[in-house]
Amino acid sequence: MVVLFIEYTSILEVLQFLEITGQNSHIATNLSIENLQLKIL
Repeated sequence: MVVLFIEYTSILEVLQFLEITGQNSHIATNLSIENLQLKIL
């Protein structure tokens, strides 16, 4: 449970970094959601 929380937090940090660097945050969000679903399953 703690590991999932750490991974989820790191993904949020990556998304924030992508938004700051001005990259496409929409695509990054979709990819991160897919990664979260795979990790949970």
